[in-house]
Amino acid sequence: MKIFTGFPILKLPILCFEKILGQCEPFDQINISFLSKKCAWLLKSLRNKQLMCFDIELKNDYTNLAFILETNEIYGSWMFNFGESSDWSWRFIQVTKDDMFIDDVKRLKYWPFLSVDPQQTLNSSVSYLTNLFDINVRNVLIAPDDFPETRTSIFPGCNQCQKVIITGKKPILKKYMRNFIENVNIKEHLSFTIPVDCHFYCDPINFKKGEILFGNTSTGWITRDILFKFKNSRIQLYGCNTRNLNANDFDRFVDRWYRSDDTEFELLMINWKQYPGSPNISKFKPFPWNENRRSQTFRLLNTVALDCSQGYDILRHDGALATILTNRVNSLVFYVWNVRFPDTTGLEVQ
Repeated sequence: MKIFTGFPILKLPILCFEKILGQCEPFDQINISFLSKKCAWLLKSLRNKQLMCFDIELKNDYTNLAFILETNEIYGSWMFNFGESSDWSWRFIQVTKDDMFIDDVKRLKYWPFLSVDPQQTLNSSVSYLTNLFDINVRNVLIAPDDFPETRTSIFPGCNQCQKVIITGKKPILKKYMRNFIENVNIKEHLSFTIPVDCHFYCDPINFKKGEILFGNTSTGWITRDILFKFKNSRIQLYGCNTRNLNANDFDRFVDRWYRSDDTEFELLMINWKQYPGSPNISKFKPFPWNENRRSQTFRLLNTVALDCSQGYDILRHDGALATILTNRVNSLVFYVWNVRFPDTTGLEVQ
């Protein structure tokens, strides 16, 4: 008598196999992908994706790779240990789901990623998973205050992501930060709320395009020359020193846009520790807000909209409309209305 030992799933027609793969959870799909190149190829070609993206967090002695579902909820995560440990297996990958530990690398199924170097393990894992599910890294959070000596870089394991936030009270070594900025392509937003040495320098072209924000302790190295080299569409600088930047520099920045044909730039927000002086905007022939010409508010931060009803509007030769705000304490704002009536529903108006 023939004994049934299992279901020959790999021998099913491709369409049937794809249907079964689509019903599996992401962690199970990863395990199946290790069975053969054919399995990995079929998983990558699935039309109905469960995962939307990955989020990565570098903090303390670990890096956490979160799996984000299409519903924007966290499905589970892989944690990579960069600290000292007597248990070599714990040093690499810990798998959690619904905040519960479910697995670690002692099982053979994670063998493709294992390396003596935890950074290499992270790099291999991120590369394999983004390729397998054909999705990208969305957000990277770097909080280096409690990094152990065993962490020798701040590389998140990917060369490209949508948004990066670097936050903390202690500065990162200049060589680490420069290496990160030069080698990671940040598509949408880069935010620094961490002390940056006034002698730090990185070619502004490496900050790419998109939005950039420097917090109160991060702007000491930014001078007029550096500001003018930024190619970002949105620039926010907080806690600036008037010795490096002043109202005249703001005025020259506006004047450069006014005489150009730039259609991508959107926002310059500069906040100073002390009164920076008043810009000379009369040469732009400013006029007051008209509710039929543009909206009263625009998005400043993810949850904040700025009231521009008291701003001075200026019109460029090609019809591009912009607003200059001088009524905020120790701050100057220059905003270009590429969209005359942006949607700011649900944002706090300041």
